[in-house]
Amino acid sequence: MANSKEVFAKNIQNLLKIHNSTREEVAKFLGVKYTTFCDWAKGRTYPKMEYIIEIADYFNVKTYALTDENPNYEKAYAEAFEENFNAPKELPIYKYNEKNALVLKAIDNVPLEWLDTNPDDDFTGLILPDDCMEPIYQKNDTVIAIHSDYINEGDYLLKNIKNSKLALRRLIINDDKVTMFPLNPNNKIHDITRYISKEEFDSKYEIVGKIKRHIRDFD
Repeated sequence: MANSKEVFAKNIQNLLKIHNSTREEVAKFLGVKYTTFCDWAKGRTYPKMEYIIEIADYFNVKTYALTDENPNYEKAYAEAFEENFNAPKELPIYKYNEKNALVLKAIDNVPLEWLDTNPDDDFTGLILPDDCMEPIYQKNDTVIAIHSDYINEGDYLLKNIKNSKLALRRLIINDDKVTMFPLNPNNKIHDITRYISKEEFDSKYEIVGKIKRHIRDFD
């Protein structure tokens, strides 16, 4: 039976090949010297548990994929993926205060299955400050947007580059033209439909993300 250093070294070498990674890349990720990582990969020394956990995170596997002799790498990956998928996701939710300033209301931990998404996805939430998107979205409803640079037709959380304010609007894309509009034409802040070029849109607005969840406020 191989000793623990030999087992660890063999697993490191196998995982490097599977992921097409280099020793330099992993050492940089861990923040350790290249020679230190090479000593682990060659079975000269054995890392502390904290580094074993970090290496497992790098390869997206459970730690036994590094410490067990002849482990099932596919199983170790699947278990790590399921664990990450079911872990709560931090989600910042913003609102406008009485001075109409955008502030962070809370950072909620929500289960990924509730969002029906990938563990690597990021989100931003906003408590709607007005009636611009009625009747579908009402004032004080919460919308959660999944981060994405790609846009097509739909409802998006947008950031005004000039003043950094967030707003929910519907977008329609036709070739190089963008139509951006509130669903409620009689909204109280008198926002209007805008017909602008894609170039102008990109210069004025940043896509935060497409709406993934809508939570109705019943207070």
